[in-house]
Amino acid sequence: MEKHYQKSQGFSLIELLIIVGILAIALAIGLPSMERSFQRQKINGIGDNFHYLLRYARAQAAKSNKTLWLKIKVDSSDAKIWRVAVTDDSACEFTVAKPCLVNGVSQEFSSEKYQGVTINNNTALITLDPVRGRGVLDDAKIKFDLDGINVTFVKSIMGSHTVCTSDTATNSRYPACD
Repeated sequence: MEKHYQKSQGFSLIELLIIVGILAIALAIGLPSMERSFQRQKINGIGDNFHYLLRYARAQAAKSNKTLWLKIKVDSSDAKIWRVAVTDDSACEFTVAKPCLVNGVSQEFSSEKYQGVTINNNTALITLDPVRGRGVLDDAKIKFDLDGINVTFVKSIMGSHTVCTSDTATNSRYPACD
């Protein structure tokens, strides 16, 4: 009597385990790199938002011919809790009773959207003059940091500002800080 063996279709358990093992190794190697890339994108997003807010404030100051302020508030007990806003009232407090508004509209961003990002600043208020929207004679340096990846804004006495980063990765959109 002759036996006919039917050829099995599919994968054996050993083959599946080998594939799963290879995928696990590839993921373990690639995951830290992906996480760093996500952090870099988060910092770049903060850089873009802050740059937009500053340009918006300059344009609004010049357009409305009145002094505006870029207000920065950092929680005294935790640098990971912060808010940044453009305001036409330098005494605003980010509260319902005293909100930070420009012509009745809120223009702000905060740590709620950027979890884990700390802020280090040497000023709580940047004054923008009504003539050209440039900063009034005060130096400002604001640094946003997330696990060693950061973006820094430096406003000179002359009113111009630069954005730079200490991250030297090729996909950073800002030049290296001096």
